[in-house]
Amino acid sequence: MPYDCYGQRLMGDNLTAGDVASGREYPNFVDCKTCGNTVLKKDIEPCIQCGEDSCNFCRHRCKGCGEWVHTDCHGLNLMCKQCEADTKLMAFIVKKLKGWWACEEGLEYAELHNDPERWWNECKRYDWLLWVADYLGIYQIGDITFFGIHEEGLVGKVRLHFPAARVLAEFKKLQEADNG
Repeated sequence: MPYDCYGQRLMGDNLTAGDVASGREYPNFVDCKTCGNTVLKKDIEPCIQCGEDSCNFCRHRCKGCGEWVHTDCHGLNLMCKQCEADTKLMAFIVKKLKGWWACEEGLEYAELHNDPERWWNECKRYDWLLWVADYLGIYQIGDITFFGIHEEGLVGKVRLHFPAARVLAEFKKLQEADNG
């Protein structure tokens, strides 16, 4: 029996249950390889993790990135593996910031984010970025070398770009050490 993406049975002028059961092919319909339902072709999309095509009965959207997640790969988990890892890392970062006595504003900013890369790359407070890098023991990022933060903070308007990869790699090492 063919269904649309909302689980409604499709019975039009050109298609009947007997036609589908008899094996006649219809160009707009396809069988889902996961559940076997006959669905509209437009309702079949690949999973971002395994790449297997599945219908709306067999998948859901990740709460983090919005991509389709195959239920067989993830069960009823509402996030893909990458978003789940990012959320756990961000929770760890917030925990570390609290332990390092980060300012209230910085903590609130970090708690608003689930994606650590966006948290770092979208931060407009470069004094916060330098402070975090200092606590992580990173004294050179790219071509910029620094030796700590002064009480006065940064003088003037400084526009620096610190790539997230180095900082997040250090947080991941700390997270593995805490879990291991």
